[in-house]
Amino acid sequence: MADNDKRVSEVLDYDFDFAPVTNSTANDGGDYLDAGETLTSKVVTVTGATMDSDVFFNANTSVKVWVSSGAANTEAVIVCSCVTSGGRTVTRATSIKIIADNYI
Repeated sequence: MADNDKRVSEVLDYDFDFAPVTNSTANDGGDYLDAGETLTSKVVTVTGATMDSDVFFNANTSVKVWVSSGAANTEAVIVCSCVTSGGRTVTRATSIKIIADNYI
């Protein structure tokens, strides 16, 4: 199973981390917020699976999305759009391969 694979019956969480220089090097596109800037609103959509919930975390610099269901051998897409305390808008997306509940 690859990192972004999800079995049909699993409920998994996916993170969108916009914090400045936390998980990657500066200017590589992974970090977005300036020091002291936070996320103030969010709109999360999931196609191809069910979004159970979404929440800010990490001092309002990240979004966690809980996803369930989906049809085997398909792909689900999570899109996370946020507005920052600096008045900027950022949108990121990730795809998830949905695989069958075959444990053999």
